[in-house]
Amino acid sequence: MKSKLTISEFRKRLKENTKIGRPELQLSLGPFSIFFLSSKIFYGNFDDSTFRLTKNYNFSSDFYILKGKYQKSNGIVKLNYSV
Repeated sequence: MKSKLTISEFRKRLKENTKIGRPELQLSLGPFSIFFLSSKIFYGNFDDSTFRLTKNYNFSSDFYILKGKYQKSNGIVKLNYSV
């Protein structure tokens, strides 16, 4: 997938929308997350080129992990990911 965002904008959005943690724990401990409410959409981790995310849910469960890599190429951000 290609994005019109710059690499810094993409990382900023990841930071603003991700509660940091291990996605596998969110999948198994999700029902208890009502005690740790967060306004962030995603739960997971990321670095300068990779990400592993799941939905940051409080009352329902979606059992998926979105994982992938991203890089700047010719002024655009290229994403390679799988669910």
